[in-house]
Amino acid sequence: MMRHAQRQAAGFTLVEMLVVMVILGLLAGVALPAMQRWHDAVQARSEGAAMVQAVRAGAFAAAANRLGVRLDARSFDGSQAGSDAAPSLPVPLPAGWRLEKIEPALLLGSGLCSGGHAVLRTPGGELMRLAVSEGDCTVSLQSEPAAP
Repeated sequence: MMRHAQRQAAGFTLVEMLVVMVILGLLAGVALPAMQRWHDAVQARSEGAAMVQAVRAGAFAAAANRLGVRLDARSFDGSQAGSDAAPSLPVPLPAGWRLEKIEPALLLGSGLCSGGHAVLRTPGGELMRLAVSEGDCTVSLQSEPAAP
């Protein structure tokens, strides 16, 4: 009788271990995709913040040099062509991002801006609006609601 009690208290059975492993596998199957979506969203925000900083730096440089620049489609494709009065402002487009739509903005040498925005699609499919406000050149990045 004593031997039987000692054998039961010695450890876990194989069935108990398998049940725990199945439960852990199910939890990982639910949690990992959610964590991946969260990671992708954080990475997209970080890349978007770098683009906002590039536009802000361009606005500052335009005002410092008293030379106007344009935020247009050429800004995102790497070509710096533009009119002599307002060359395109280079904005590095992160890998996987696409320019969907743009309303050009002019960043004047006086430190003022004409309003405009660019709608960008992230690698995850989310639409983001990179906007330059009219007047004070405030640059922002916000989620764009999906079109119905």
